[in-house]
Amino acid sequence: MKIENVVFDVGNVLFGYNPNKIAATLLPTDTPVSEYVSHLFLADIWQHLDRGDINGDDACDIIRQTKPNLDKCNLKNLIENFYLHLDPIYEIHNLFTSIATTHSVYVLSNFQSEQFDKLEQLYPFFQKSKGKIISAKINKIKPEPEIYELTQTTFNLIPEKTLFIDDLDANIKAANNAGWNGIIYKNPDQLKKELKNFNII
Repeated sequence: MKIENVVFDVGNVLFGYNPNKIAATLLPTDTPVSEYVSHLFLADIWQHLDRGDINGDDACDIIRQTKPNLDKCNLKNLIENFYLHLDPIYEIHNLFTSIATTHSVYVLSNFQSEQFDKLEQLYPFFQKSKGKIISAKINKIKPEPEIYELTQTTFNLIPEKTLFIDDLDANIKAANNAGWNGIIYKNPDQLKKELKNFNII
């Protein structure tokens, strides 16, 4: 069946996401970068921020309960401004824009609400999307089945006519369980090759 809808993830698909680089850029010199990375970006607390269960202030306080040496201002700076230091993958931005001329394009991402809104303002290609589901805005997160169901019902997507592009196997498996097609993103050349197999480009 012909694909009509193409749904893009954001992190590590449209933008490179490198917590070590982000922390090294935003934190003052001589700060224990690896501690901030492991206790914020790589910890469960980041998933709670993405799900919208807690706000930035709460996250800082929770982290400092067990890691009081981590400065609250530094933590807040990382949470509030990490989006400024994502690496745009312009080749995929161009692909997104091109596909939007022939298919309905959507965004489905685990992302904090305010930070996504600011990211969207910085990159006009997002305007080509017919709709966006951002985890923190709905308190659901990939790979929870409910976020795929909500995306499907919100935009009236026919599952077998929908293709999801994400960098994580678990998120693609959950999409497959919802009846969607899926591509695990690795790099622009690989994605283009797989999109040709779906007769999208």
